[in-house]
Amino acid sequence: MKNERLQRLIKESGLSYKRAAEMIGAKLTTISGWVNGCNLENSTKFYDLCKVMGWNPEYIISGRGEKMISQVSESTNNYGNNTNDLEFLKKTVKEKEYIIELLQDKIAMLEEKYGEGKSQRKPKVSSG
Repeated sequence: MKNERLQRLIKESGLSYKRAAEMIGAKLTTISGWVNGCNLENSTKFYDLCKVMGWNPEYIISGRGEKMISQVSESTNNYGNNTNDLEFLKKTVKEKEYIIELLQDKIAMLEEKYGEGKSQRKPKVSSG
């Protein structure tokens, strides 16, 4: 069941397994393994993927709770001048930028598939 929940969330997000693996610095076989039933609870990469995507790991593992988690608790922490806090913030920004890039790729793919944006292009004029 957990593998089906993970597979559904990946599909709903529009990610390929390869892109999901790239986001967390894992191998494609890692993601494929999770989807095919390999143990994911003991993998820090699984929790990294959940964090990046805003997924609730408890929902994936047990089916309990909401699919998505709130990022409010992280964003409202009192960050000091700690190097770890700065590194965490840099990593979070990088992850969000990557998600934006993925969404832009998905939009471009859908526009190409459904012909959106073509009406904005000027038609070619044949000479002669």
